[in-house]
Amino acid sequence: NILNANGTVSPGLYMAGNPALKSKLSSIRGTFSNAWMDYNALQAVLQKRMSSGLQGQVAYTYSKCMTNSAGYYGTWGNGTQASPGMPYWQNVYDGNSEKGPCFYDEAHNLTSYVLYQLPFGRGKKFGSNLNKVANAVVGGWEVDGILTMHTGFAMTVNNWGDPSGTGAWVTRTNCPSSISYPKTTVSSGGIQWFDPSAFTPV
Repeated sequence: NILNANGTVSPGLYMAGNPALKSKLSSIRGTFSNAWMDYNALQAVLQKRMSSGLQGQVAYTYSKCMTNSAGYYGTWGNGTQASPGMPYWQNVYDGNSEKGPCFYDEAHNLTSYVLYQLPFGRGKKFGSNLNKVANAVVGGWEVDGILTMHTGFAMTVNNWGDPSGTGAWVTRTNCPSSISYPKTTVSSGGIQWFDPSAFTPV
C-alpha cells in the first residue's frame, strides 16, 4: 500500500482514515516479505559418451512450483497494488488464498542433443589416406541436433479494472461453473481455446 501525505491510503481499503502523516512527503511505500514458495523436482539424465563418432544426452525434469506471491516486483516491474496488472494479493490479510502454481512452473521439461562425427577424412572409416587438401574439404564434419520440449505455463484470469471497488487492480474472476479444456469451438474468428463464459467479474 501507499500511505499518502494527507493520511489516506492507496488503495483506501486498508488502514483508511488514519491521518498519520503531516508533512511535505508525497507518499511512503511499504512492503513486507511474507510470501512463500515451494519447488520440488525429479531429475533424470541419460548420457552416451563419445564412441564410434556418436555422442548424446537426454535430460528430463518433472517438477512442481507453488507460491502465494509473484513477489513485490512481480513479473512486470515495480509498481503499487493500485497499478494495473500488478500481481499483488487480492486480500492482503489472507495471502494463502493466493496459493497456486508459480508463473514459471513447468511440470515437464525435456532437453536432448545428439552429435555425430561423419566418418570421412584422415583417421576415419572412409578417406583415411586423403591428402591435406582433400581432407580439409571432406574431413572433420559433424552433424548435431538439439530438441527441447516443455509444458505450458500457468495463467491467472484477472479483471482489468476495479469492479469490486477495493482500489486494487488485481481482482480475480469468479468461476461459476466447471470448465472443460481444451475448448476448441471454431468460429469466424478462428479457434477459441478458452471459454469466456466460464469467468465473471467479482
